[in-house]
Amino acid sequence: MIKTKVVGYIVCAAMLSFCATSIQAAQNDLSGTWVLDRESVKGLPSNIAVYNMLVAQDGQKLVVTNDIRGKADTTEHGSGNTNVLTAATKTQGTNASQGILVRSGGTMGDSGKPSNGSMAIQMAIPEATYSLDGKKTTDTLPGIGTATLTAKWARGGKSLDLSMVHQETVNGQNLTALTAKERWTLSEDGQVLKVQRTVSTQQTSETVNLIFRKKPAAP
Repeated sequence: MIKTKVVGYIVCAAMLSFCATSIQAAQNDLSGTWVLDRESVKGLPSNIAVYNMLVAQDGQKLVVTNDIRGKADTTEHGSGNTNVLTAATKTQGTNASQGILVRSGGTMGDSGKPSNGSMAIQMAIPEATYSLDGKKTTDTLPGIGTATLTAKWARGGKSLDLSMVHQETVNGQNLTALTAKERWTLSEDGQVLKVQRTVSTQQTSETVNLIFRKKPAAP
């Protein structure tokens, strides 16, 4: 009888653990197309017509693609349907100080400073792949170059912290030229994603809070 009860307790504990893991996994599913709630962002550059994040999550792999589309601009990128991040990367290569910030007309000015809006708002990596097991990975990112990426669950799995660190060699020394840290928090219903983003360079650091809403799946 005692052995039967012990086995029963073990089975129940295993089932509860499985259920808890399943519930947590469902809460942590960040997959989908996330549309920026423009009304919730102060100082959003007026030339940004569309700002979407496409997130693909498969096991311990998280792929984040930023789709930022500017308004019609016939002088530099042609149609407003062009992803300005992709266009900037093709024309400017992998220069961390030029290829990732969106301004009126495409990217940063020659001075290396955003000509319109907040640096943290405009900071976006065209595409990055993170490992959700907390391990650091190294990748060559469009518009940036070689960077170290890290993703860690925080607050008991309720939030996800993403980190990107880019270093450059100056006079034989490795210096941290650019860092971007984000904390993602998903609402209980899985329809709202809050992103707190902090972008830092050698000269400055800025933080912005963004709210994305999940785009309904096509019928």
